[in-house]
Amino acid sequence: MILAYIDLRPFIFLAGLPLFTLATVLICRLLRPHANVLKLFLIAPLIFTVAFILFLTGFGPFVGQESTQEHMMTWTIIPAPAHRDLEPEILLKFEEYPDHSIGFFSNDLAEHLKTHSEERVKVVFAVTTDYGNVRGFNAVEIGGLTDWVSPNSYYQISGDANDGSDSSSPFD
Repeated sequence: MILAYIDLRPFIFLAGLPLFTLATVLICRLLRPHANVLKLFLIAPLIFTVAFILFLTGFGPFVGQESTQEHMMTWTIIPAPAHRDLEPEILLKFEEYPDHSIGFFSNDLAEHLKTHSEERVKVVFAVTTDYGNVRGFNAVEIGGLTDWVSPNSYYQISGDANDGSDSSSPFD
């Protein structure tokens, strides 16, 4: 059996709750020697629990934030090999981030892009973030097209941006 992932949040909560409560009681007793200890033992766990729920679980206000971003991209259609029954590959490159591109395999999208006179299109993305970090994105509109069939797509970084030195992304 391979252990791939252990969620440490329950352990953090169980260890943090008594530590936070005791630390709060000790600090309050040092600052105010006549503080009501019973109130502190009731309020401190409540504060810790609320803070824990807001910041360390998937139910906080900073998890699953949805936004839209628009990017101008250039497109190229790579035809499918003649001997195989595949859909053409559409490669969309970010103009502002030339080393970043997205590929789709779609007849619908290829036909739509062939009707455009120029090789620049506006692409609208739905971006999901957790605590400000991008969790995922999805193209929802490409050159005015909002519905297409694509059995597969990919995101790639090429060139110098792939060596890890450049951390900028179109979705940062």
